Amino acid sequence: MPVEACDIDWRSQILAVLAGQAPDRIPAVCRLDKWYSARQSRGELPPQMASLSLDRIEKKLGLARSARAARVFTVRHRAPVEYSEVRSGEQIERTWRTPKGLLRRVLKYGPGDEAAGLLPATVEYPVQCREDYAAYIEIVRHTEFIADYESFSRYDQAIGSDGLPMVILGAIPFHDLLQNWTGYEQGYLDLHDQPALFLEAVDQANRVWRRMWEIVAESPAKLVMHGVNFDRGMTPLPVFREHFLPYLSAFTAEMHRGSKLVACHADGNTRGLFELIAETGYDLADCFACEPLVPATVAEARKAWKDQITIWGGLPSILLEPNVSQERLADHLARLYSDVAPGKRFMLGISDQAMPTSSWSHLELMARFAREHSRYPIDLNGHP
Repeated sequence: MPVEACDIDWRSQILAVLAGQAPDRIPAVCRLDKWYSARQSRGELPPQMASLSLDRIEKKLGLARSARAARVFTVRHRAPVEYSEVRSGEQIERTWRTPKGLLRRVLKYGPGDEAAGLLPATVEYPVQCREDYAAYIEIVRHTEFIADYESFSRYDQAIGSDGLPMVILGAIPFHDLLQNWTGYEQGYLDLHDQPALFLEAVDQANRVWRRMWEIVAESPAKLVMHGVNFDRGMTPLPVFREHFLPYLSAFTAEMHRGSKLVACHADGNTRGLFELIAETGYDLADCFACEPLVPATVAEARKAWKDQITIWGGLPSILLEPNVSQERLADHLARLYSDVAPGKRFMLGISDQAMPTSSWSHLELMARFAREHSRYPIDLNGHP
């Protein structure tokens, strides 16, 4: 299947979508970096693409660039906290020494994960007992965010009109503590059994993260993402309402005062969380996951979010696997574009991203469909 060069000012189209306007073209912004890294490292890129960089492949496919590496600050720990990292084979050990004790996180790559650009899995969490919370608070209190707007400006210029840089800030402190320091099981047990201890740690982190807010709000970035991996099972309604909503509502309000647009990373099962997500003030749901990956549907999200939240996603990565028929992929895309017609507040994206095993012919089909149905309003041209 031939590919076509595409010289379009995608940045202006993305900004039009995020402003709720009718774009000239409906953007397709798809994460291909892990697929590219894995295929390149194994010498398995399609022959016609073997000599091209990822940005050139995106352009050949007619996609906007997935500009997710922007940053506006760096992070460091002040004394007396000392951080070190040691690697042995596939295992990485990160250590924080504090006056209140030592915390250690152990991560490990699975076979071939690093070459594929995948992250290592945590096999040992730092906070394992009551005493470890004091050390965690010391780490948080001695964390510094240092503005780095020049780095953003260089990246922004490199992306140019091919895309819109997004500054990724990760999980909010409550969620970060669960995901990266205690693990969900231990963290939720501590929240239930010793809530004052757990929530004091969260409160300390919230206070420090406010310094980061100021740097981001004053930065030259237009789009930021804060809040990741929301899922009805792991972040149920009562938890989201009590511990996520107040923080996120304050954050989005601060960013809006700084003329920033705010995204969440919606790659989990957000069905049942739609209304609460809307209450946060988010502008964009990045990598929105839907059936058949999770029970949530684009039609349900569209109904709940109306004109408030732009949906960026709608194509589960599992439909790009070689064992999935191209007819099934085409049918899914047709239903997706029908659900979001006429096309405002929508950008095609993969949830979460193209996997290393994704089929090139499926990626071509996806890109061709997006090109053929990019004009606003959406016209399915005979597709069901």
